[in-house]
Amino acid sequence: MDHDGLVAFLQSAKSTGYQWIGGNEGQPCRDQSRQFLYTEGDYHYRDHYFGYRQFGGEEVVWLNQQPIWQMLYFGHIIQSQPCEPVFTFLQEALQQPDANLPLRGPEQLNQAQWQYHLIVEGKLQQFQGVEEVSLDGQLVYQLRLIGGYLK
Repeated sequence: MDHDGLVAFLQSAKSTGYQWIGGNEGQPCRDQSRQFLYTEGDYHYRDHYFGYRQFGGEEVVWLNQQPIWQMLYFGHIIQSQPCEPVFTFLQEALQQPDANLPLRGPEQLNQAQWQYHLIVEGKLQQFQGVEEVSLDGQLVYQLRLIGGYLK
C-alpha cells in the first residue's frame, strides 16, 4: 500500500469533489442516491450518498481496480437551521482537507460567526471521528465517520 500516494490522491479528490455541495449535488443514480466520481492515474474515487438534510453514504478508493480504502458517514443539519448557509460554509471547509489526514476538512476553521471542527481518533489506516459546524457557538450540523484500509 502506497500510503503517501493515497494521501495525495484523497487530497486531490476531496478538494475537487466538494465543490458540488450546495449547487450541483453530484450525479443522480437510479436508486435515488447521488455520487461524485474522480479518477487520477490508477486511482479511482467514489462518494455515494443518500439524503440531504439528514444523509448517509460512503467513500471508496480503488487502486488498479482493487478497493483499498473506505469511509462511511452519517450526518444531519439541526432541525431549525436552514440548509444552504450550513452547506455553503461546509463546502469552504471541505475544500481544505488536512494535509496528513484528508478525511473531510481541516482540524478547525473559523470564518466570521461560523466554526468548523473535525475530531478524529486513529489514522488513515483505521479511524473514527466527528465533524461539527457551529454558528455563533451553537451546534447546527454534525457528522460521524468511520473507516480505514481494506485488505
